[in-house]
Amino acid sequence: DSGVLTEGAGPRAANTICVTANGESGATPTAASLEWRADMGRLAHTRTVARNHAGSDWARHLFWVKGDAFLVLDVLCAHRSGDYAFRCQWRALGEVEALGRDTRLRLDPSPWEEGSRTAHILSAGTEEVSVFRDLPLGFEDGGPAQAFSPYAGPVLNQIHQVTRIHMDEGDWVVFANLLYSERESKPAEGMFLEVQDGVFAFAAPVSGYAGLAQEGETIE
Repeated sequence: DSGVLTEGAGPRAANTICVTANGESGATPTAASLEWRADMGRLAHTRTVARNHAGSDWARHLFWVKGDAFLVLDVLCAHRSGDYAFRCQWRALGEVEALGRDTRLRLDPSPWEEGSRTAHILSAGTEEVSVFRDLPLGFEDGGPAQAFSPYAGPVLNQIHQVTRIHMDEGDWVVFANLLYSERESKPAEGMFLEVQDGVFAFAAPVSGYAGLAQEGETIE
């Protein structure tokens, strides 16, 4: 956790998904299970699941293209029919700017690298993207400063991606985000879109496809 939970900032600094069904938020699980992990050299993948997460099961697929990018696919499956609101929350450092589906964060140079970097949280599409400034980190008391001071000032940004949808039991919805960074001297225009249900194409700085299917189904 790089000091976020252990040094006093608390769980508000974490990335998570909030769920309401028919205007009510249910119990949130206190733990998630690691269902799958694989290291295939250039590519690594994990699947974690939080069950009965406010009336749904939440599976997070994390694809790591080493040295280039992270692809995060959050899949939420409804336990019952209803009107759902899902909010995917990111906490991020730096000077933030939301340009459509691309949220950009300018990071100060790290001690071992020359020049600033721009980090991207590029969404494949949600109804709403909002940015807030929040959560002072208490740099003056020396807590989380040790983890964050090489990169940005003492405030975390809240980035909310919201989808509202009516779902029947067994229906699923996906939040898809491509995370990467680039040197300001070498910008790269990112591309990330859903080409068919559950299948995504991405580029910048690396290109590829990723797809998900319901258990027992295949992608064609």
